[in-house]
Amino acid sequence: MPTRLTASLSALVTTVFVAPIRALRPSRPSQEARLKAAIARSQKAAAARPALPPPDAFVHRPRHARPRPYTASVSIPDYARFCQADVRHRALWRLTYEPDDRAPYQAHHRTRKNITIAASDVDALDFALTEFTPPGYARHYLRDRELRAVPGRPARPALDGGTR
Repeated sequence: MPTRLTASLSALVTTVFVAPIRALRPSRPSQEARLKAAIARSQKAAAARPALPPPDAFVHRPRHARPRPYTASVSIPDYARFCQADVRHRALWRLTYEPDDRAPYQAHHRTRKNITIAASDVDALDFALTEFTPPGYARHYLRDRELRAVPGRPARPALDGGTR
């Protein structure tokens, strides 16, 4: 009996308190009504847009640079060996080919801009880049550490022979 009583009380509460709130709240429009409203909005926006000009009014403007006929294409002799040497030394060197020079194969150091090696043959350039070690350079953080050293404290010798 008590379960029947609680069930009937909950039904009464739902009828008395929840039903009037649902009646006052506006219901959501159906999906069909929302689609019709969206179609009407898109048609209204299309009517407000200006008309497109006729197709013959368009002028072709390419978005890429036009090929320049006055530059001759450069073909690198033995291009495969040149690419192999470039891949081997890419970390430190930038390889170029200048056909008008006496030594057309050139290698420019990537960090030391004033170092350039040139050769007349790809194999000679590859050998030179393999054997040549560019001079070292002082790193700024080492100099800063020396400048920030406390003036009464002796400098400690570094592992590489310098001082800290």
